[in-house]
Amino acid sequence: MSRFEHEIGQQSLSKGKTVPAAAQTMIRSAPFAHPPAGDVQGFYERGTARFTGIPYARAERFEAPHPLDRWDDVLVATRPAPACPQNPSPAIENMFHARVEELGFSEDCQNLSITAPEDAAEGDDLPVMVWIHGGSNICGAGDMHGTNPTALVTEQNVVVVNVTYRLGILGYLNIEGHPANRGLLDQAEALRWVRRNIAAFGGNPENITVFGQSAGADAIQHLLSLPESLFDRAILQSPPAGIVLGRESMTAKMLKLGADLNQDTPISDILALEKKILKSVLGYGVKTGMAFGVQHGAEPVPPAAMLPIAWQKKSHVALMVGHTQYETGFFTQTLGIADALQPLGKTGSRIQEKLIESTTRSVYAAGIEEFTRNQQEAGAPVTRYELSWHGSGELGAVHGIDVPLLFEEPGIENLPIIDGATAQEVHRAGVLLRNIWADFARGLDVSTQREEGIISFI
Repeated sequence: MSRFEHEIGQQSLSKGKTVPAAAQTMIRSAPFAHPPAGDVQGFYERGTARFTGIPYARAERFEAPHPLDRWDDVLVATRPAPACPQNPSPAIENMFHARVEELGFSEDCQNLSITAPEDAAEGDDLPVMVWIHGGSNICGAGDMHGTNPTALVTEQNVVVVNVTYRLGILGYLNIEGHPANRGLLDQAEALRWVRRNIAAFGGNPENITVFGQSAGADAIQHLLSLPESLFDRAILQSPPAGIVLGRESMTAKMLKLGADLNQDTPISDILALEKKILKSVLGYGVKTGMAFGVQHGAEPVPPAAMLPIAWQKKSHVALMVGHTQYETGFFTQTLGIADALQPLGKTGSRIQEKLIESTTRSVYAAGIEEFTRNQQEAGAPVTRYELSWHGSGELGAVHGIDVPLLFEEPGIENLPIIDGATAQEVHRAGVLLRNIWADFARGLDVSTQREEGIISFI
């Protein structure tokens, strides 16, 4: 491709439909790319060329994904990728004003969206940043509200890819006779697609940084254990390393409850069972914060005892790993713990503070220290950070506050998680984070960009 070609126009065409070649000359003024997967039409938005809802694979229910054959006509990629079927998440809706149902739901959810500078061209070799969303492996989507990367792309001149993958029972319940880690297999297939095709959108297939938050960071940590080199750098934001081991008895109970599932089970029944399973494992404590997760020793992940060795074999992959200052303050708010302690006054505040401090360490910080130490011993370039920025309210720098800062969509200052910060304050912190994240993707040393009250490096 030279510059994104203005061959295809902005028409109200359905996502994923194709335009016969003969009709292309009838339409004007939209970006058009020619990856090996097949020609793609996108749309322009705020200084970017966007191509949304591109299929990277397909799979039968409970089966491993398989790559698609090249499509012959023009793929119209102008609608957001549909989300994997899921139950509502009041915490996500309330704190981030994100309503995933607006995207629609589909079991054929193996889609990705690409955002590039509007004048990007094949051969520009721009850094590529692939976003793996969080949501405890039960909620969220690549194109959910609050993760539009136009600010990151226009400020930093990078190409960003948002990935949607299977969740919950569809993605992670270890059903007999089927691969267990289907969501992770989806993500791996998406990264292979990016390697093969991203050059057509102006990206450098030899400079791919994968970044993700919470369950997305956990996914990256496990993708790093695969023998295949799927990415060149990785940013792990708040990986919950303290709750991913010692899950065998909980997983066995979950599997027993799902023993009768099959290809024909109605999706409504699957989602109802998912609720039942999550309720049944509450006695396992903090591990239920990500009950549906990667199964160690199941394709393609090695047994838990072998993970440190597998990770060290990827010592060439540069890592930036960190957490927020008061991670679990998010959960004391959304689970009603803060409200329950409020009648105790100062005593309740002290209890909450100690609880947040101890669980932030046990669920996040301690595991991050162990993981990064393991990689440093193998010679891997590792940068550790702590994010301390927060609004003027009492919430603090809680789990997930980094996501709106990185993407900074209009109206961000109205989100409850921002907690009283002005648009100007959010923008100042967001610009700094986007610069750090993109500089890391460019292979630069970012540890000098610390700023008190926003981010520090350890």
